Amino acid sequence: MVDGDLVLRIPLSVGGAELAPLARGIVQIHGDHLCVVIQPWLAEKLRIGAGSLVVVDNKNGKVHDHA
Repeated sequence: MVDGDLVLRIPLSVGGAELAPLARGIVQIHGDHLCVVIQPWLAEKLRIGAGSLVVVDNKNGKVHDHA
């Protein structure tokens, strides 16, 4: 949680740099991490919360998450 928002943080060194161009408009880079704010409706749909383990990939040029 960052400032009350659920945030997915992906280190740039292990894939965040490659995902950044695919997720323009929904990501920000803070220091060494790609950060994605997860909206409450999406968190509920994916059944994720603070501390959840989420796998992210860029299959077929689109960002996918697997909670």
